[in-house]
Amino acid sequence: MIGTDDPSLLATVDDALASADEDDDWTIAALLAWLAMHRAANGLGAVSAPLAARAVEHAQRTDDIELYASALHAQCLTLLGTSAVTRLLETARVLRDLDGATRATKMHGHRFVALANLIMGDREGFARSLTSVEDLFTQTPSKFWRAQIDMWQPMLALMDGRFGDAEALIDRVLENASADPNQLLAWLSQVIAVRREQDRLVELTPTIDATAAERPGLVGIRCVQVLCRLAAGDRDAANALMDGLARDAYAAIPRDWLFPMAAAQLSVACWELARIDDATSLYEIFLPHAGTIAVCATATYVEGAADRFLGILAGTVGRLDLAVQHLDAALALEARAGSAPLIAHSQYWLARMLRLRGAPGDEERAETLVNQSLATARQLGMRMLERQIASLTTEA
Repeated sequence: MIGTDDPSLLATVDDALASADEDDDWTIAALLAWLAMHRAANGLGAVSAPLAARAVEHAQRTDDIELYASALHAQCLTLLGTSAVTRLLETARVLRDLDGATRATKMHGHRFVALANLIMGDREGFARSLTSVEDLFTQTPSKFWRAQIDMWQPMLALMDGRFGDAEALIDRVLENASADPNQLLAWLSQVIAVRREQDRLVELTPTIDATAAERPGLVGIRCVQVLCRLAAGDRDAANALMDGLARDAYAAIPRDWLFPMAAAQLSVACWELARIDDATSLYEIFLPHAGTIAVCATATYVEGAADRFLGILAGTVGRLDLAVQHLDAALALEARAGSAPLIAHSQYWLARMLRLRGAPGDEERAETLVNQSLATARQLGMRMLERQIASLTTEA
């Protein structure tokens, strides 16, 4: 389960791996794949990638297709949330197309292909893989795949700005929580996404604080705590939380499948709290993700183009030309992804940076962007964005 760990079990597997015969490729591959999967689910995805790569290498020396599939699955998990999206897509395609593999293996392959496509802004590619998963699900129904398919439906509704539909669909995600505890976190993350758009995030503060206390290893929820304090106007509390998260170049933030979400949220916090040194550090850490979409976990929801948040960080430290470049790139990628809400958010931030820069033509372009963003916000009911635009208008 995400955010939990069993040190004794890990030690047992480590001991078994250390004592395995160096020629026993099957045992070594199985143990390495298990370790990589387990660590990837507990905040060590990026650093576990070498384990998964070794698992694939050993599995290829055996005749066991499912062992090879397990190693490829582990490799996909360790790549998820990193900047190695092309490698994730390549590995997922191998898993998907593996001769002699079970339907479940092929479904996992399609799942990771879908995630890679979404991260790259390829909405059509994601849709094709989703259809393949749904088709295979009809042949091999299971609670896991029902939950996965149900989780993606509100994510797509959020991307489209169908917030009323998203709320109804999120209820189906909650129904799956009894079968998979991680689905409760998926449900909560999607509720958070809706409430942020509705400018009602502060209502969730007690639930988010309780979750953070119950799951201290789940650092992503602490990032949401920062946003809750900002939504409530409590800058002192937000800064106190940021002190812990940003210390030692954000060492507390696992480089795993929650990292893009965390980096996106903390980028906004750096701007709001004028944390220039922390913005500088986070920019360098997050820069390899430029050109991708920041997706939460296995696509419970989408934050937006990484370039939007890199632009916010660049703007925080006063690098306004760079901020505009990133935000222009964000708009292009979000247009490819076909998401009106994401585009509207980036239009707002680009308008802010243009007004701050004040180069010839910037004010006129900023006004156009504000009008476009506001029109979308009003049409879709994006109350937080409406409030932000009203504040921007007041500042102007």
